[in-house]
Amino acid sequence: MIYAYRVMFVFIIALLIALSSCFEAHAEHGKPAVTLGQISSIQSTVLSKNIPLSIHLPPNYDSTKHNYPVLYMLGSDYRARFAMLASALDYMGGSQIPAMLLVGIDLPEGNRVLLPSRANGDTKSPDSYLAFIEKELIPYVDNKYRTAPFRALFGASNSGFFSVYTLLNKPSLFNAYLASSPSLNHIPVKLQQKIKTGPLKTLSENKSLHIIYSDDDFDEITESIPEFSRMLTDHKPTNLTYKSQQVIN
Repeated sequence: MIYAYRVMFVFIIALLIALSSCFEAHAEHGKPAVTLGQISSIQSTVLSKNIPLSIHLPPNYDSTKHNYPVLYMLGSDYRARFAMLASALDYMGGSQIPAMLLVGIDLPEGNRVLLPSRANGDTKSPDSYLAFIEKELIPYVDNKYRTAPFRALFGASNSGFFSVYTLLNKPSLFNAYLASSPSLNHIPVKLQQKIKTGPLKTLSENKSLHIIYSDDDFDEITESIPEFSRMLTDHKPTNLTYKSQQVIN
């Protein structure tokens, strides 16, 4: 079953590559062309505020007793992006990939909250969101829905940074990590230190990280990802599968 979920993740990667241009085109609009999923929320003690959520269940969820893997998506307040990913997962689920739950973590304040401080590199904000996901959100989802023991995390741009940051700080939290055009130019020295001496060094489970970016991304992104890749490739544990893919436009 775990092998099937790894195959699923490869399909998700291909899916997100194919839809990336659509995501960016619709992200600027306040309302989606189509709405899928349920609007929910969770009161966070860690963050001292209410966090909006977008939840999409597999079409056959209510008619089965199956447990489903969960894809967590950061920044799903772009409802068009969430709706397109949900509909694509529904279309592929059960045939090309296992059916899965999609959980969107809405960020009304913007995904800048997932980055360290610009002034001094302080990581209090991303650390707080990481604690929220680990201690509150994942237990909430696992208790409320029938979930399988496989979780994936997807983020783009600043939330892509957070996806990588989560791997380096809490590698056991998710099985697979996906970052689209991650802003890895933030605290590069601290990221390198985490790669060399952080929790990833003692990783005992199979995990995967896949980074996707474009040749026409901001210079800060196109220049920082190759350096990060060299560092990670030199120091990563053998049971971490890593791939960095540049899309040529």
